[in-house]
Amino acid sequence: MSREDERLKAALKRYKEAKLHYNELAEKHKVLARQVMLGEYYSVSGLRIDMPFVPSTANKVETMMELIGTLRGKKAADLGCGDGKIVFEMAKRGATVDGYELEPRLAGQARGRLSEASLSARVIEQNFFTADLSKYDVITIYGITSVMKRLEIKLRQEMKLGSVLVSNTFTLPNWRPERTKNDVYLYRKVENTEEV
Repeated sequence: MSREDERLKAALKRYKEAKLHYNELAEKHKVLARQVMLGEYYSVSGLRIDMPFVPSTANKVETMMELIGTLRGKKAADLGCGDGKIVFEMAKRGATVDGYELEPRLAGQARGRLSEASLSARVIEQNFFTADLSKYDVITIYGITSVMKRLEIKLRQEMKLGSVLVSNTFTLPNWRPERTKNDVYLYRKVENTEEV
């Protein structure tokens, strides 16, 4: 076999592998798209949840931390903390952090990440809609549209004056962000209101 034939054979093999990988990803996204349309999300353990787990990119995490600013001495919560990436970053920057995660496997990963780095933060296996959010200075979320409307109502009722919400990608429907960068939105509670 000539050198050119070998290169063509190797290129064809890479193409077939890439196509197979693409088809696998496309199938996963079809399932996720169906879940999004129906509003049905199930964790690996079969627990019905409000949001699928989609990890934040390093770029988005850095933008979130930039918008939050100083965290030292603040009380923070990450709603739907997944594998703990945001909890880790906020704890590393000096915040006292609670991460809320319903999926036991992800909560375990988050605890492992924190333990490996000797960071102190809590990962609470609880639906954040049942949590008291009034004690936090900073709240973060990477939610989805259907969750953000319900969350806005809860935050308007519970957030203390001056506290902030930083949302990755998804916006609150009736609350204007104070700052926006890279599809990350910072909201600040500046008045006591329960109206939406």
